[in-house]
Amino acid sequence: MTDDDKLLASLTEFTPGTWKLDPVKGDWMGGFYSGETSVCTFGDARDYYPTEGEPPNYANAQLIAAAPDLHRIATELAAENKRLRAALSVVHKCSNCSSSRGVARAALGDTRQ
Repeated sequence: MTDDDKLLASLTEFTPGTWKLDPVKGDWMGGFYSGETSVCTFGDARDYYPTEGEPPNYANAQLIAAAPDLHRIATELAAENKRLRAALSVVHKCSNCSSSRGVARAALGDTRQ
């Protein structure tokens, strides 16, 4: 298992998306929510939350809110990378063998002869 595989495997216990920033929620300064489920909230006491009263950085908020989708994309790309590496390893073992090219093309979904 690669380091990337380990990282992706460790990131499975998060609240499913879609996440949205709600800048004000009740007595809280705001937070991220998936429907009514709190993903992360910000407090309302300057002693504990020095950024209280400052407007949120919406570029950062968008990146945080995209975390579930980015995890899904990274997982899909890791699986595709693994599939392509396996197909290329066949070609690498016997670059002049037409049979290995055929196996690699089949693994890649290439229907060309």
